[in-house]
Amino acid sequence: MIGINSDTDLKKTREVVKEKEITWRSFWNGPLGTSGPISETWNVGTWPTGYVIDAKGIIRFKNLHGEKLNQAIDKLLAEKQDSEGEKPMPVEKNEADDVKKAKDTIPFDLVYKYEGLTDAQAATIAKIEKNIESLVPGYRNGVDKDGKQVVKKLEIELVFEEFDGKGRAKAASKIVGMKTSKDRILPTSGWIKFDTADMEPGSKLQMVTLVHETFHIMGFGNLWGMSPVRVLNAEGQYTQRSAVTAYREEFGNPNAKVVPVETEGGRGTDLSHWDEANGGKEDTGIVSNISGKDLRHEVMTGWITEEAFISNMTLKALEHVGYETLQFEAQDETTGKPDGQISPHVADWFK
Repeated sequence: MIGINSDTDLKKTREVVKEKEITWRSFWNGPLGTSGPISETWNVGTWPTGYVIDAKGIIRFKNLHGEKLNQAIDKLLAEKQDSEGEKPMPVEKNEADDVKKAKDTIPFDLVYKYEGLTDAQAATIAKIEKNIESLVPGYRNGVDKDGKQVVKKLEIELVFEEFDGKGRAKAASKIVGMKTSKDRILPTSGWIKFDTADMEPGSKLQMVTLVHETFHIMGFGNLWGMSPVRVLNAEGQYTQRSAVTAYREEFGNPNAKVVPVETEGGRGTDLSHWDEANGGKEDTGIVSNISGKDLRHEVMTGWITEEAFISNMTLKALEHVGYETLQFEAQDETTGKPDGQISPHVADWFK
């Protein structure tokens, strides 16, 4: 039995699981509640919704209760038992081939779809697409248990329109399609809406926002509460080891046990962004030794600025979701730029 919890507060969700002594596996649907990635992938329109799935992974029954549910389960168990005859001898496998399959990297192909932009605006978006693919060259494991490729690209539709008035949300995004690989759930499609009341198409802030929302659709924040990614502790702080190590090294905090996560930003911001001070209005005093900038300007904090930079901890967080990522080098003493790599400063990508 597997349950999906749609509460928006992860800390309260864990308290309820403990209080009610829920012993079966229960997955969190993320900070968007009933609009989270699991329910969207399974096309859930009402809560509660129950599926009974057979041994082949096919949905056979929906929204059964009581005795009807018991009968359906008995039926599927009987079918499975009847189908199990004498098992064939296992096919001899070449261990070297298995190792090759596991190590082969499937390239990450990011595709933006949009209409109505000028040639200059389209060229800027193409640069962002290319640079993200350079920083994230592939999937760590985009194959199923048989070694078959299950993800080929991530396609994101870009929409430019007014949607909630000036001074409110600058953009919104959503994962639409996902596929399950051997050990990860990987997004395959999504959309990003930019509020033209707040940002002009092609502006520096809008392009920084494009990187921010793309990382969300890739799984940053949105998949943190889902197994096997699960990275937040009871206080909502990020615990995955490689990202914590990157935070220690880049931001000069060798004793850090977590990466600080925003918990006071409200719905859509809490538990899915790096933390910052006073709603992004003040410096945190935590400075990157790669970009030379305060943490408040990191691209995956909750309040985006034109000075945004990408940190190694963000890339490591994406790596844990299921991607191959590069890492930025420390600043060159003479030029101040990472030697031989893409600039971590997003605005440098489209000067």
